[in-house]
Amino acid sequence: MKKKPARRNQKTKSKENANQMMREFFVELYPSVRNYNHRLKSLPKEEQLFYERRMFQSSLCGWTTLSRSQQTFLRCLIKRNPQKYLDYLFENTVLEDLRYEVQDPILVMHFIELIDTIHRKEKFNRRQMLFAFLRSFFCHLTYNTTYEMLRLKNKRGEEDGQ
Repeated sequence: MKKKPARRNQKTKSKENANQMMREFFVELYPSVRNYNHRLKSLPKEEQLFYERRMFQSSLCGWTTLSRSQQTFLRCLIKRNPQKYLDYLFENTVLEDLRYEVQDPILVMHFIELIDTIHRKEKFNRRQMLFAFLRSFFCHLTYNTTYEMLRLKNKRGEEDGQ
């Protein structure tokens, strides 16, 4: 007869592994994107990819076991590398299959521009909106391409007096 608590212990162990891996990676360093990038540069390419995946994985499982500074680090890492994180999500989770495929990217850009225009004068985080949009919809546009298109469109709109 199998015991169910053993299964819960495996989940707890997985969460503890995320915390332990983070502590081992940073050793004596404070968890920050600067320290992460500095430490990564000293590693071979294969290990860099391993730790990149593990950091992203830590944001998905074991989140509640991470310290506040570790959570802040992961938020900053994801904000600095949104396309890498989206690629990780779509390659390693079910999210790829749950996105709606957009048939007309131009229409999507008009939609994003409309939202951006409506919220331009408010405290509005365009990057966060794009990240949420690209997480939900598949439209053959990368994060950086979409952001630059939107930024340039707004710049032209401001020059025209709109």
